[in-house]
Amino acid sequence: MDTGISKELSFIKSRKDFSFILTNEGEITTQGLPTVLSSSGTAFFLDGVIYNSNEHQLIRDFEQQGVSGLEKLEGSFILFVLTGSKLYLLTDRVHSKKAYYAQLEGAWFVSNNIDMLPKGKCTISPDGLACFLANGAMYNTLTLYKEILSTRGGSIYSFIKQKLSIQTYWEYGFHYPKEESVEDLQKELEQLLIDTIKEMAPAVSHAAVSLSAGYDIRGILGILHQYANTPQISCFSYALGGNSQVNSDSYYAKKIASACGYPHEVYPSYTGDLVNHIINNVQKGKCLSSFCEELKTWDALAESGRYTDVIVGEECFGYFDVPLKTKESILSLLAVNGAGSIQWMKKFIQPDLYKQFNNSLTRVVDEVWKRLEPFSDVHDKKDFLYFDQRINHVLLPWRENICSQVGYVHNPLLNTRLLEFVKKLPPVHRKNKNLFKKTIMSMLPDLFAIGFATTSGYSMNWQIEIRKNKQSLIDFVQRTDSLLDCIISKQEVIQMIREQSSSTEIWKKHITRAIILVRRKNKLFNRMATPFFGSLNGFVSKHVYADILVLRLLMIRTALQK
Repeated sequence: MDTGISKELSFIKSRKDFSFILTNEGEITTQGLPTVLSSSGTAFFLDGVIYNSNEHQLIRDFEQQGVSGLEKLEGSFILFVLTGSKLYLLTDRVHSKKAYYAQLEGAWFVSNNIDMLPKGKCTISPDGLACFLANGAMYNTLTLYKEILSTRGGSIYSFIKQKLSIQTYWEYGFHYPKEESVEDLQKELEQLLIDTIKEMAPAVSHAAVSLSAGYDIRGILGILHQYANTPQISCFSYALGGNSQVNSDSYYAKKIASACGYPHEVYPSYTGDLVNHIINNVQKGKCLSSFCEELKTWDALAESGRYTDVIVGEECFGYFDVPLKTKESILSLLAVNGAGSIQWMKKFIQPDLYKQFNNSLTRVVDEVWKRLEPFSDVHDKKDFLYFDQRINHVLLPWRENICSQVGYVHNPLLNTRLLEFVKKLPPVHRKNKNLFKKTIMSMLPDLFAIGFATTSGYSMNWQIEIRKNKQSLIDFVQRTDSLLDCIISKQEVIQMIREQSSSTEIWKKHITRAIILVRRKNKLFNRMATPFFGSLNGFVSKHVYADILVLRLLMIRTALQK
């Protein structure tokens, strides 16, 4: 894979997989060559990009301060350091790249690629199964295997003398002791946005910007053009069939790119063949990433070989401003689904298994909620949850496992200085991303005069698509064997495929979506509906739709194929 180290400029880039086995006898076996090797024999294994260091700085900081000298590193990376019989693993602050580890038969197995771990020696995790079914993601430190755990962000993992110790060197949270004027905050944020995007720019060569018509990536593109003067940029969007609908993301994205003088292309998001789409999702996402609708786009970009870098717009400037009074309302807003959310499966699987899944989901959600306990304000809880679970376990795994096949993934709005700035903002400035929106619109008024999308233009009706591909999906289940079969049988899976494809299920989903749409647009109707259906947030995410459950189930089954 591509490896680039700048000795003059302060950045390091490397895209590689590594694995390490630490035996009882103190021996360490490695797979993969180091990115940087010091004269004393300390080896640094990097997957990702570091913006504020180079080969000499990296070695010097470690030799002078030990592993704590690496805590100041900025970027999107996972870094292993092997020195003598000690192995250190450093995750970046936002956990944009993950590592996985397991202790089996007295030995430690560690890798940034879960497929390089001995999964055949592991047992299936009921909590991992239930979490992926209900949420399409792996929360906390879960994987499909009991023994294999995921790392956490902002942490140093030290494997020394067969013992693991974990130290957190950075944490997200909110502390706003003094009140600052909106004008001063906007001025500070404006400069931070320019500085962080400029810091990224030298590490970017032939970059593709994943452009939509929202605030975040539009703002990044405008700053790249107007303030960072970055010429080698191409923009792309995706749409069903590669055709932009009027008022869709790709429709306005083309106008935005044109206003900045950058080329723009639209790629087809999905072209059919659902079985292969599921298989490809599992091969790339490994049931650590959610189902990717537009995987065809990322494959096409990767196959073209035109780009070395991808710039994306994940951020933590705040989230929707909706009434939040209960634990359930906060969890529902972020679609953290617990017990009861997979109720549709109840009639197909064994009662004991359904009960076990609900118990697992209760444990998962309890652990998620426990991490919110330090915060008293409901909006602090909501915004921390967005960072802790949605950014960490939904959005960034998609970027890490799917988008990174194109090139290095850059998340400039998740720079540490921006996160530290957000940490001092009171909720009023985070609701609906108010402060960020005011700031970026004042910086780029002409770019934000271009319209905003009213539809994505790329989302497929998966219920109809499963119905179209029903027989090929059934054939796929029948001709393959999976470790899942002893938990959920082939016949049970096939029954679910058939049932979700029925006219009854399709109409049920149409009616549910219609009710949600009316409740969102009509406050009086929403108040009248609440006593019957519960709060709107809870109603939206209370139950996972049948088609989504079937897709997730097929992904798990494929990931566990024998």
